[in-house]
Amino acid sequence: MTMIARIMKDGIPIYLGDMLVSKDGVTDNQVDIPAASNINAKLPQSVGRSVTGLTQKINIISDKLIIAWAGSLLQARMLMREILSVVNAGASTWQEIGHELQKIDVSDRDNVSLIGTIIFGDGNSGMNLQHFQYCAEEWSSGGAEIVAAGTGANDLIEMFPQLVSAVPLSGCLTAEQSYLWGVQIGLSAAGALVGHESMTGRNILDWWGGAIEVAFLNNGRFEKLSNVLHTTWRVLRKDGAKYEVRLVPKFIKYDYVGDVFVAQTLDLTVQSGDENMGQYFHVNEHALRLYTPLLKGRRQYDFSGFVPPDFSHKTLCCFIFVEQEEPNLGNLVRVYHNPDGDSPFRLLKSDLNDPQGRNEIVIGFHERLKADIEGAIKSATGLPVELCQIGP
Repeated sequence: MTMIARIMKDGIPIYLGDMLVSKDGVTDNQVDIPAASNINAKLPQSVGRSVTGLTQKINIISDKLIIAWAGSLLQARMLMREILSVVNAGASTWQEIGHELQKIDVSDRDNVSLIGTIIFGDGNSGMNLQHFQYCAEEWSSGGAEIVAAGTGANDLIEMFPQLVSAVPLSGCLTAEQSYLWGVQIGLSAAGALVGHESMTGRNILDWWGGAIEVAFLNNGRFEKLSNVLHTTWRVLRKDGAKYEVRLVPKFIKYDYVGDVFVAQTLDLTVQSGDENMGQYFHVNEHALRLYTPLLKGRRQYDFSGFVPPDFSHKTLCCFIFVEQEEPNLGNLVRVYHNPDGDSPFRLLKSDLNDPQGRNEIVIGFHERLKADIEGAIKSATGLPVELCQIGP
């Protein structure tokens, strides 16, 4: 009940992984996910299953080893502990790790899938990558090799051609170009999956989602993408002659503090008056949730000095939900990434020292973002587009 994947171009991997954990049986337990609070209360009683929480499916075991898991939480935890033990004892290849895992009884590993990469080599021989998978399927799509597992794997494969069409390949690529293409595809996929969940929640009924992590190689080591703001834009057909775009005033921000995943949601309503850009917005809900890696619990951390990140960001994901089109997992996605944090979108808190105690946010974005979103929709639909307001 998962979606994990390795997307690879010219041997360079990008990892995607969801965080939802579920079980058979209906429960009244209140579980929040970034897209919806108390998700179990929103599920149809007929589904006979419930969400138990969120945990990281992508595991960076060391700077040189990354493994994503799908399937049984208990089996995955046991296997990850065994892998960590073997690595700490000196294993450095998948053959060495796999040899030890083969000793585990089949009944303790018959409901789990693994996808991973090991870095080996030194400064003299250069960096080499060894990719592996266990109980996962392979696809080829849009010039990329994909290995995926879990109930969300087919959805990812179905949406992939649309993602590639927005980030086309052209001729032979250098290693750097392949890397940048892979990162863009990974970000686009994450933006689409997060946005679709926020708008429809269809994937939750297939028991995957909750949050989407992206991991990649950076300077010879694996790390997860942080400082990401997810936004959603609704596209409505008007009078059969044009499309109107509305920015949905609900935002999801992903950060990492150490290896802890931090998800923030900000749900706003327009203040009294008109709904033009630049209007102040009232905060309905600002929620912050922390999710630890698979092999760690909250008791292993000291959160006493924790300071929540703000809503500044290095990566902006814009999910464009065209409601009159086929509501598949693709739709349109625009991604803007700048390592210096120069984003075309801003969420600004009003004066925190305001004596009236107002809880307000100002939304603003560059004209180039407006033009780019309008252009993407016009190109896809062939009709005029107007970005006219912020609102549900």
